[in-house]
Amino acid sequence: MGVSLQVGPEQKDLLADLARRATWIAETRSQVTAQSGTRVVLLPETLSTWWEGTGHQVAQAIPDGQTWRVGVSLPLRSVGLMADALVAVRHDSQANPAG
Repeated sequence: MGVSLQVGPEQKDLLADLARRATWIAETRSQVTAQSGTRVVLLPETLSTWWEGTGHQVAQAIPDGQTWRVGVSLPLRSVGLMADALVAVRHDSQANPAG
């Protein structure tokens, strides 16, 4: 299931960005709940910068049996840059970069 979100760009203020993330998570859960039997959810490109805290917050919100594929900017520690990535997340596992 693809999910369309209108949450705007990331915020530089940490608390504002946490609130923004909570908004897109809640919107996603709401849309997914309306469609019974959904197993895989595809979210927009570059929805968030992917830090460990982001992964944990998203994973805790995902219903059992679902996988959310989230478009993110992923920090590349070896070169100090960001890369576009698609991350697969399940409630019962860690986030796994999926190319």
